Amino acid sequence: MCGLVALCGGDHRAQRERALRGLDAIRHRGPDGSGTWSPGDAATPCTLGHVRLATLALQDGAQPITNEDGTIAVTCTGELYDLDVTRRELEARGHRFRTGSDCELIVHLYEEHGARGAVERLRGEFAFVLFDGRTQTLVAARDGFGIRPLLFNERTTSNGPEYLFASEAKALFAMGVEPRWEEAALAVAFAFQYPPRDTTIFEGVHQVLPGEILTLRPGEPLRRERVHAACEPFTGTFAEAANEVRVALNDAVHQRLRAEVPIAALLSGGLDSTIVAAIAARHRPGLPAYTVSFTGGGDHDEEAQAARSAAALGLDHRVLSLDADALSVALPAAIAHSEGFSINHHIAAKYLLMQRLRADGITVALTGEGADELFFGYAHLRADAGVDGLDASNAASAGLMLPAESTGGHPADTDLSAVESALGFVPTWVRAKAGLGVRVHSLMNPEFRRGLQASSPAERFAGSLADPSGLDHPAIAAETWSSHALTGYILETLSDRMELAHAVEGRPAFLDRRVAALARALPTGFKIRGRQEKAVLREAVRGLIPEDVRTREKHPFLAPPSRVHAAHLLAELDRPAFVTGGPFDRDVIAGRLRSMEGAGASERAAWMPAVLMAFSFAWLHDAYIASPRTAALVR
Repeated sequence: MCGLVALCGGDHRAQRERALRGLDAIRHRGPDGSGTWSPGDAATPCTLGHVRLATLALQDGAQPITNEDGTIAVTCTGELYDLDVTRRELEARGHRFRTGSDCELIVHLYEEHGARGAVERLRGEFAFVLFDGRTQTLVAARDGFGIRPLLFNERTTSNGPEYLFASEAKALFAMGVEPRWEEAALAVAFAFQYPPRDTTIFEGVHQVLPGEILTLRPGEPLRRERVHAACEPFTGTFAEAANEVRVALNDAVHQRLRAEVPIAALLSGGLDSTIVAAIAARHRPGLPAYTVSFTGGGDHDEEAQAARSAAALGLDHRVLSLDADALSVALPAAIAHSEGFSINHHIAAKYLLMQRLRADGITVALTGEGADELFFGYAHLRADAGVDGLDASNAASAGLMLPAESTGGHPADTDLSAVESALGFVPTWVRAKAGLGVRVHSLMNPEFRRGLQASSPAERFAGSLADPSGLDHPAIAAETWSSHALTGYILETLSDRMELAHAVEGRPAFLDRRVAALARALPTGFKIRGRQEKAVLREAVRGLIPEDVRTREKHPFLAPPSRVHAAHLLAELDRPAFVTGGPFDRDVIAGRLRSMEGAGASERAAWMPAVLMAFSFAWLHDAYIASPRTAALVR
């Protein structure tokens, strides 16, 4: 795992210095080294930059990396797998490798197959920018799930168009992009939690979409294309599917154990992380496994279950106990670093857990993200499959993934006809987020709220949803959830930003290309059987993990809604974003927080996400908009 920047076009003067400023802003992603590359006398000015977190080829894996004659260079962040097989194939065709870096594969695959062919052959989590000096062509690409972030900015200079790329927005700001809010994206985020998938909440900062390739050639407009893996429906039996899932997962985890640095697993009390840890333990007995324990967290605290699983699997179990005060203190820094909105103190827990891993000398962490999206583990997907009566056993999801109409913020207050028109129905998770949006709007200044509603955020949100053609309702819901919640929040805000804040590389085995292709080929009936979610996955791991975990219902990773959090947040209302005006009404928020201090757990759980959206705005405003010069110092 690393961080990258790139500048192409515009004025070549001070280009390297700007790249160095960008790299300094993301030094936390790669403390083990840095480098830049420029093509010398190329007609198109270009500089690639890289900060390195060394996990493989510790002695010779520095980037950017070039091909044999130095005409093609790449800067890449992420991890690639099937190295030996792909390398032998390329060597057989005459390519010469000069390093042991996995990322050197990219320049040779590009030489052999072009940009699209290279991306189609890469297995792993990656984002890269490549420059071909022979044709003055820049190529930027991102893996199919967007596990690794890649942002860009396009602007006009006196010397023509200039394109800037970076792993994080703070690097773009350091390279000269002025931090401003993107008001249209804010309107969508305040209504549905997530901005449109092709942009960010910052003006001029755009997403390279998952599976997308951007190509820039002299004198031509930017070309954007998506790589979609072909998926033929699975025609075997349920038992055959379960067996194939088990084989694919074993290989995916095994591939992700390749590292020349200490590695660990993240372990909750749930199914997904336990599966990954169990497979990893078979290859590496005694593997360290880390669990967050929420002190006084009740059902939110999974330490006891994780401890039983660790003992059964022979893991070296390590627990980080966090009370409400510790989470509250860490929350502003975590959200400022994330560059996005958060709706729960779990982001602070992840931030502190990664800090603990790094202090223990751990560089790589195996994680369980993606299983719920691929195997339909969420309660809202079961609701879309027609399963009813889910509220009682999924209280933690109320207001976040299941509508919580009894606590204020009725989703009927939002016109979702544009979503229904786009998809043919309104997914349960969209109705839940619309309810959250109503609660967020209730905390705003009336004039600002009216302006947001007039901007038709539901129509903009509907326009960013994935094409549902040929899918049933649960599959449509899973795809739309994945394109917004998984990519934009779970993988980027909660995972990548929190992990790399402390130079830890997360590796989500379920999002392996082969596991994902198999899962997407399976019918919904193999994933949701009766009332049970992830049915085929549970069958695949029969005998591999403790039976009580294998049959346990999904519980999301969430911090408990403590009264202590409300007290800490009241003290944060002196932030400039609240005092000097802005979208949120300071007095209304103060009243809501005081009410939450004396309220029951269900009301606190319903309102805390909306309140945290407001405070996320304030902390991000202070870190980037109000004081842009401090953006590079957010660590």
